[in-house]
Amino acid sequence: MDITEAKKELEGIMPNAKTIKDLSGNDITLPIITLGKELKIVKLFFDLIELGGYKDDGSDMPGLSELFLQGFRKDKENNLLMEIVSIVIGKPQEWLLDNTDISLLIGVLLPFFVTRINQLTGALGGIGTQKPTTPLPS
Repeated sequence: MDITEAKKELEGIMPNAKTIKDLSGNDITLPIITLGKELKIVKLFFDLIELGGYKDDGSDMPGLSELFLQGFRKDKENNLLMEIVSIVIGKPQEWLLDNTDISLLIGVLLPFFVTRINQLTGALGGIGTQKPTTPLPS
């Protein structure tokens, strides 16, 4: 499956949410993610995938959902996930513990990251995915 097909499949499963419902059924409007929040989330995400065993050597990388689910099993990864979700939802981590469950958290995280991947690949427009027509200097 190529990246375009994977993106379409994920979009069909989990559209980008603007509001969510907590466990009591109350609507929570997700805040706008500013550049400052986005940069913090990206740093936390890279910390998470590094702790999750990512190696920049071409070996297999776990999928996002597997990475998130594994992250809830270990304290350091758990804290990173909770911090990311706290930023995305706009609520303190203590609130998350009392008002959400794992399915809600994953339902927020995956669409958030899928949207960012779509934006990034769209902005790059395939840069780096095609072979150069002229040889690069050595």
